[in-house]
Formats: sequence, C-alpha cells, structure tokens
Amino acid sequence: MESTATIRELCSITLPVIRCRFDYADRDGQISKRDVRLCRFFVTDEGRQYLEGVCVLRGSRRTFRLDRLQSALTHVASGTEYPSARVAEQLAELIQLAQQPEHEASNRGAAMGLPLVWMLLGGLLAWGLLSA
Repeated sequence: MESTATIRELCSITLPVIRCRFDYADRDGQISKRDVRLCRFFVTDEGRQYLEGVCVLRGSRRTFRLDRLQSALTHVASGTEYPSARVAEQLAELIQLAQQPEHEASNRGAAMGLPLVWMLLGGLLAWGLLSA
C-alpha cells in the first residue's frame, strides 16, 4: 500500500462498488489474500496503475498497485476471474458486472454500454499508460 498523500494522479475513474478477491504483495513483499470492495481506479503521473477500495480484512480504505497483484482478480458475485496483467483493460466489464443484481451477475449477456469508460481507457492506451 502506498501513501496516497505522495501520489500525484494523472486520471481517475470512480467505480460502482465492485467486490473482488485477490492475492496481494505489500511493499515488503508479504503476500496476503484480500477481499476488497473496489471503488476507484487511477493512474499516477509516473504511469503506475492503482485500485482503491475498502479492504474487508482490514476494515479500512486501501490502495493497491496493479503490478503487485499476485493472482487473478475474482469478482465475488459471479466468480469471474480477471488475470492480474489485464485488470485495467477489463475494468469496463467489471463495472458492468457491478451494475447487475447479484443473481444476474453470472449471465453477462449484452454489453450495457459504457462509452465514457471506454473513451477513458482508450485514451490511457493511446497515452501509453496502459498496455494492451
């Protein structure tokens, strides 16, 4: 976890609450299982990608660097797994899952349409801040 006071953000996406589980290595390399209600994705001016949310284990808001994820990110309601290397690319799908009632989360069906998110993610790819 990085101190948010020292991070300069380039851009940010506020997410609907997305409950996910993943293994995470802290700054000392200690790996722990995390159960998190994600609420924000952001990129720093240095190009680092972060997820922010409330850690159920710790009971407080935490910031997670994407390059420290040690496992796939699993959407709790649907069981869908997202490889850690591709989480930023797949945020739009995670947002769609979060907007569905839990009983419908496993049936993703047609895209719900998130043009603003797609435009922002496209811009991040174009600026070289995300890799495809």
